[in-house]
Amino acid sequence: MQNTLVAQQLQSALAAHSAGDPATATTLCEQVLASEPEQPVALRLLASAAMQAGKATRARTLIARAARSAPADLDVAMLQCTILVMSQSWAEAADALARTLSLAPARAELWNDLGICLHRLQQPAAAIQSFLHALLLDPRLAVAHNNLGSVLKQEGDLDGAMEQFEAARAIDPLYAEACSNLATVHRDRGNYAAAVSLLRNAVALEPRFAAAHSNLGEVLSLIAEADAEEHLQSAVKLEPDNALYHWNLGVHLLRSGNYEAGWPHYQWRWKWDHYRQAGRTFTTPCWLGDFDIQGRTVLIHAEQGLGDTIQFLRYLPLVFAAGAQVILEIQPLLCSLVQRLSASMPGLVAVVKQGEAAPPADCHTPLLSLPLACGTTGASIPPPLPFPDAAGAETFPAKKYGVTLRVGLAWAGDPTHRRDHERSIPLALFAPLSAVPGVELVSLQVGAATSQIAHCGFALETPTLATFCDTAAVLASLDLVISVDTAVAHLAATQNLATWILLPRIVDWRWLAPPSPQPEIEGSPWYPSARLFRQAELPVYGCTAAGWEPVIARVVAALQQYSAPAMAEAPRTGE
Repeated sequence: MQNTLVAQQLQSALAAHSAGDPATATTLCEQVLASEPEQPVALRLLASAAMQAGKATRARTLIARAARSAPADLDVAMLQCTILVMSQSWAEAADALARTLSLAPARAELWNDLGICLHRLQQPAAAIQSFLHALLLDPRLAVAHNNLGSVLKQEGDLDGAMEQFEAARAIDPLYAEACSNLATVHRDRGNYAAAVSLLRNAVALEPRFAAAHSNLGEVLSLIAEADAEEHLQSAVKLEPDNALYHWNLGVHLLRSGNYEAGWPHYQWRWKWDHYRQAGRTFTTPCWLGDFDIQGRTVLIHAEQGLGDTIQFLRYLPLVFAAGAQVILEIQPLLCSLVQRLSASMPGLVAVVKQGEAAPPADCHTPLLSLPLACGTTGASIPPPLPFPDAAGAETFPAKKYGVTLRVGLAWAGDPTHRRDHERSIPLALFAPLSAVPGVELVSLQVGAATSQIAHCGFALETPTLATFCDTAAVLASLDLVISVDTAVAHLAATQNLATWILLPRIVDWRWLAPPSPQPEIEGSPWYPSARLFRQAELPVYGCTAAGWEPVIARVVAALQQYSAPAMAEAPRTGE
């Protein structure tokens, strides 16, 4: 009689569950469990109701009991996988999926879920194989195409990623996530018009899709469109705890010159997985200007590129003024140059290389968090911190006869930078500068791009540049530096040397969005001695070199004017 009653209660519970009535289903299942405490169907239905109610811990407990009671029950096994994936318990979910696939190896959606878990567990090769297996079973599983594309993109295979995102959209034209992901491939390739079109479509398909709003806002900010902030703010409102969305908003606000609003959002980078995984754990508190550091020692640590470090060392005097001593941890390539500051800065107690043990400190601050800690506004940017000349540094002979200006040239940045193809310029395009009377060009380039010198077609002095100290010594012999956006530009401008920086249309936030109307030449609030020469238009997709020719022409005209006074003062033949 009892078995009959339990069976009736289960049937009624299943019917209520199917009808979308979790309250009735829950009541009936609890009645079943009063008679049979480990009845797997009742436990499964209760776990499902708990998950729907947002009670993840209870759902996991219930479904684990059901799985122990009925390890071969496919419905139980699949719900356990779903609950673990939704709980982001990736390792447990992967184990559960492996067990479930032994029960149902032909279920494509299970292989897709396993791929998601493996991707999250940083096993990209295994994740790719899992997604491919899912697509072998079901070639029209759009979500598997999309997920495979995401892993391929992360692994740098943009062609493969684009193919998969396009396949997902072909299967499901209303698939907003695939649309947004495809747009990010176009963004990374510099096809900004295509990216914007796809992202506007994704937002139209799903107006509450936070990732699409953030991606759209980021691209619109890069190309200086007016509605960028609207979409970036929407993303943060939709998902206020998402670190990447705050970071994207922060970068846009900084690019717009709204420093007071931008720095707090920029600080969210340390909650973003990309930064958190690359960083390390500190046992000391992080100082962001929120407590007194009088008499304390602060470990200030570099976190980004060489140029960033050079730019933000200007904040050291402000930390000293707050009564603190500083241990400075920076890239090994900069240590010998930065150690020159120690003699004039008694508060700088140690300069250590990244990766080496640092002396103990009372607190720490990431270098690019100092503007937030110091409350930097557009009106309170501290001046650059020049490096003293080294005792016994190399000196250069007087200018050659007929030379009135020695001009340093740096044409390429770090080739691993994701937008280096936009900021670096083929050396041959600088040939018109060599025709300006009285100008001698000096290479400040290091790395693989120096191979272009042999085929550039014009004369270029090539001093030895083994260290940044060597570069600083060469800079001291120059009248002007012309550089792309790289560490050399930061170093030259920090030394208060006239520095002309050639910028692509898509710029890093520190150079600010281009003003409208855009002047031929503009200055920088970070470097009084710098002048910025920007691309006026977005380059044609796939033809980035062509976009530099008008910029080079403006540089040549400016150089002719710059050299004219020096030419007028130069001694004439026979004088």
